Amino acid sequence: MTTNNVLSQKKTFQATFKRVEQKYLLTSAQYQTLMGELEPTIQIDQYGSQTIRSIYYDTQDYFFARKQLTKQSFREKLRLRTYGQATPESPAYIELKKKLSGITYKRRISSSKLSALNYMKQQQQLPQLCQGQPGFSEITTFVEQWPLVNETEIAYERTACFGKLDSSIRMTFDENIRWKKMNDDDSYHFLLEPGTVVMEIKVMNAIPYSWSKTFSQLALRPRPFSKYGMAYKYGLIKEDFHYAH
Repeated sequence: MTTNNVLSQKKTFQATFKRVEQKYLLTSAQYQTLMGELEPTIQIDQYGSQTIRSIYYDTQDYFFARKQLTKQSFREKLRLRTYGQATPESPAYIELKKKLSGITYKRRISSSKLSALNYMKQQQQLPQLCQGQPGFSEITTFVEQWPLVNETEIAYERTACFGKLDSSIRMTFDENIRWKKMNDDDSYHFLLEPGTVVMEIKVMNAIPYSWSKTFSQLALRPRPFSKYGMAYKYGLIKEDFHYAH
């Protein structure tokens, strides 16, 4: 099957995002209790649980990884993301993610995995079909402007949910987060201690009051947490890897 056929058969995807993202680190016990408490108000989405793999592209000195660890109001990063057991012809997304004053903005374009990888390795141009997608110009300009020579893959299993009363509220739970340097070795390094779950809530306004009460009862507090930034801090610049905390 050709790339164009794959893309033409694929459903329309969301190409732009604007939202507030809050992240929490949960123990296994907190995760199980929370899911029990929230069950009446959330629904697992159509994709259920699936593996997500993202390749983050960076400069020689990891400029964008280092920016993730600062408190500056503006940060950005570029990644190539796939879902499930992706084949060369499976859909892949090149995503430019920016954070400005607490608001997250994301632009992405879709191609086949093979075409996207070849583009990022500067071996070919993206298919013409990509040129009409929102974000194409912004993403390709970014790629042309920066010498992106470092590649780091981060993978994890994600369960995605949405609010039953407000479907615009998204909630994801990421487990077994692991990373590896591309073109280095085939072994992953786990980012967090076993059993730790990263919960992320994506909203435009406030989370439901009942959720806030449950979070308070479980002593859950939002905190800054960048998977890529943590992989850099606790792994990429160290010879002996440590769990992030």
